[in-house]
Amino acid sequence: MLIGDCGATRLYKDGIGAAFRTAKAAARTAVFSGIAAADFKRHYWPIYHSIARDNQYGMVLFGIVDWIKMLRPLLRGILHTASVEQYSPNGDRRMSLVLWDTFTGSAPYREIVLRTLTPRFLGGFLGGSLRAAALSWRERSRAPR
Repeated sequence: MLIGDCGATRLYKDGIGAAFRTAKAAARTAVFSGIAAADFKRHYWPIYHSIARDNQYGMVLFGIVDWIKMLRPLLRGILHTASVEQYSPNGDRRMSLVLWDTFTGSAPYREIVLRTLTPRFLGGFLGGSLRAAALSWRERSRAPR
C-alpha cells in the first residue's frame, strides 16, 4: 500500500489531497474491513487506481494545452472566449470553468476532458478562435507600415 506521492498523486496538482484520499482509504480499509491483501485490493485499490487513471486524462489535457499554446489563433480564441464569457448576461462560462478546473485541480481531469468534447463547447471554442483571428487580422491590416 502506498500513500500520496509515494504512489499516485494528481498530475501537476494536489499531493496533499491525494495523500489524504489514499490515507483515508487505507485507514478505512484497515479499520472496517481488515488488513489482509484481499481487503486492501477490494477497498483501497479502487481509490488509488482512480487517481492514477485520472492522470492519463491529465496527460491528454495538458498535451492539448501545449499544442494550443503553439497555435496562436487557438490560444487567442481561448482568451477571447473566456473574456467574452465574463460579461455574458446568461452566465454561460464553459471555457472559464474548464480553464479554472484545469489549472486549480477543482475537478477530475476525466470530467474536464468530457466537458470539452461537447458540441456546444467545441463550437464556442472554434467560433471564439475564428473571431479572435478575424480581430487580429483586422488590427494588423490597419496598423501603419
